[in-house]
Amino acid sequence: MRRTTITLTVGQERALVGFARPGPYQDELRAWARDRGIELNDSPAEAALVRLLIDAGIEHVRAHSAEVAYRELAGVYVDEGLTGEVSALTGEESMGPPSTGEGAVPDAGIGGQQVARW
Repeated sequence: MRRTTITLTVGQERALVGFARPGPYQDELRAWARDRGIELNDSPAEAALVRLLIDAGIEHVRAHSAEVAYRELAGVYVDEGLTGEVSALTGEESMGPPSTGEGAVPDAGIGGQQVARW
């Protein structure tokens, strides 16, 4: 696993503190992690929190990008008069992006190793 040094802004440091302390932000992050098979320790290390937040952000952006692509494709189908294709596309969209069940974002390309327990 490659170690990377990053400089956080004051706002990012404050936000990270919100996830490090017990409360609604940490609860939500724990739930997100648990849904992916990751157990967060009682006192998670800052590095573990940063990795989880990076994975959550990557997953969110990928999911949003897929939604945008589906909407654009649906628009093309409507323009071409292929309304049946829009119905089929809508059914696929509700399934969402595939999950690896590994607890880490697939194809993240960071570190090359997926860890299921932080």
